[in-house]
Amino acid sequence: MTTLTRWVLKHKRVVVAFWLILAVVGFASAQSATNALSQTFSLPGKESYEVNLKILHTYGTDPSNTPFVPVITLPAGVTVRSPGVKSQIARAFARIGAYSPGSRMV
Repeated sequence: MTTLTRWVLKHKRVVVAFWLILAVVGFASAQSATNALSQTFSLPGKESYEVNLKILHTYGTDPSNTPFVPVITLPAGVTVRSPGVKSQIARAFARIGAYSPGSRMV
């Protein structure tokens, strides 16, 4: 380690120039490396890919869009068939849909 330290201290300009060149090359290649990355991933022919396509064609929504799962708790003795409950639930779903357009709800 001592030998390396002495060499670096003796050749300061060479070491600084090396690191500057390395930094310039890194900055220059960063854009092409970033462009090579992809945010999409698919495996055609795999079951999950095929199911996602079926969901897209059947429901018209992107399967990667996580669905909302609203849970509605009714008071004791009240059912979905009770008067006015269906319309209240429909309004709740409409408000959720307006809050998040394009979302899926189940």
